[in-house]
Amino acid sequence: MRHQRNTPGYFQALGDDKLSRALSLIHQEPSKAWRVESLGRAVSMSRTSFANRFQSIVGMTPLAYLSQWRMHIAYELLVEGELSMLGIAEQVGYKSEASFGKAFKKIVGISPGKVAKGET
Repeated sequence: MRHQRNTPGYFQALGDDKLSRALSLIHQEPSKAWRVESLGRAVSMSRTSFANRFQSIVGMTPLAYLSQWRMHIAYELLVEGELSMLGIAEQVGYKSEASFGKAFKKIVGISPGKVAKGET
C-alpha cells in the first residue's frame, strides 16, 4: 500500500490552511464518521468547494484519503498484534469485522488476517 504522506499532493495540501486543518482532523480522529460535508464545515468551506479543492490538490477524494489513512493505521495495528480484529476495526471507524475486512482487502490488497499472521 502506498503511503499517501509521500505524495506531492499531500505536501502541497499541508501548505493550504484549510486542507491542512482537514488532514489534521482526519489524522487525529480517524474513527470519526467523517463526511465531506462535515469536513468542509469544520474548515469553513462548502461541501462542493472543499471536495473540489481536496481532489485537485491531494489527488484523491477526501473519503478515499480517509479510507487509506484508516487502513494505514489498521495495518500497523495488525502488525503489532496487540488488539483483536474487532478492536482494530472499531479503532479505525468500522462497526464490524466483516465491513472492516472487506474495506481492508479492497484498499490494501490482502486480508487483514494475513497481515496479522505475518503473511505479507
